[in-house]
Amino acid sequence: MAAAFRQGLLCNVLHPKAAIFFLALMPQFLRPDATVVDAVLLAAVAASVALVWFFGVANLVAAMRRLLERPRVRRTIDAVSGVALLGLGVRLAATRL
Repeated sequence: MAAAFRQGLLCNVLHPKAAIFFLALMPQFLRPDATVVDAVLLAAVAASVALVWFFGVANLVAAMRRLLERPRVRRTIDAVSGVALLGLGVRLAATRL
């Protein structure tokens, strides 16, 4: 789990879109006379919210993984996916005629 966390953190820290997003968006929430402390506090709030969000998502995924590993659930998902793909294939074939 620590390796996955490090990989995700490194990916987010080095992601240029995330940096551009924060450089463009964050200053809009600061007063013109804001200090460095204000900027750091705003960044800490954003980081805290992201951390809580990702811990929530990780816990949800862990719970869903236990559910999705059950053979009956997997068979049901495979059957529903197969029926959906067959339906899409039939629809595609019917529109080409």
